[in-house]
Amino acid sequence: VTSSYKPGSDSLHVFRIDGIIDSSVFNITAIIMEVDLYHNLFPSLYGVGLKRCEELDRLDKFKKLAYISMKLPWPMSHRELSIVGYGADMLDVGKVLCLVHSINPKNSFPYPSEKIPPDTDGHVRVDLKMGGFLLAPLNESKTKVSLIYHVDPVMNYIPAWLLNFGCKQAAYYAFVELRNQAISADDPNSVYAKRMEQNPELYEYMKKRFRKYSKNFTL
Repeated sequence: VTSSYKPGSDSLHVFRIDGIIDSSVFNITAIIMEVDLYHNLFPSLYGVGLKRCEELDRLDKFKKLAYISMKLPWPMSHRELSIVGYGADMLDVGKVLCLVHSINPKNSFPYPSEKIPPDTDGHVRVDLKMGGFLLAPLNESKTKVSLIYHVDPVMNYIPAWLLNFGCKQAAYYAFVELRNQAISADDPNSVYAKRMEQNPELYEYMKKRFRKYSKNFTL
């Protein structure tokens, strides 16, 4: 696993994590899609963790609205953001792209404003310009994964070096947990396997698409 950081203009920051996960692109994609289970990817560490992660609306098969709030230790305010995420099938060139960006609840067009929660007392809105996952299947049980985020965490009062360290650590642990959860998804008793059973229309479609990309895949 490798990580990199690039300070952007003003308060914007760019983070990137690259690594190999010993699991199928199908499992990894399924975990990314189950928004309300993101607490499995972001375990609490030093008083930092997810408070709430909720799917707000499914706009189509691979596009949804979601809300995420994060707890931070005192005296910092908690953070929150509403996001739209969507997947892009690029398997013709050997990749799957999952993109996400934040939505301002005061100007959510073209997304339904009634679905976007208003600002919460004691929380600060994070501005996620763009982020996501780029997945490149190497074989039926190995996938190259890149996480890239261009974000303003609204923490100008924290020294850049400390913010850099904290965000890189959070991204690294999220990658490690993504790997752990992807491997565990092969267990028929795992929460992810049960989600696949509960939504056969979506996941059977995904399996067929991945099989078409490579007949050598066993999903």
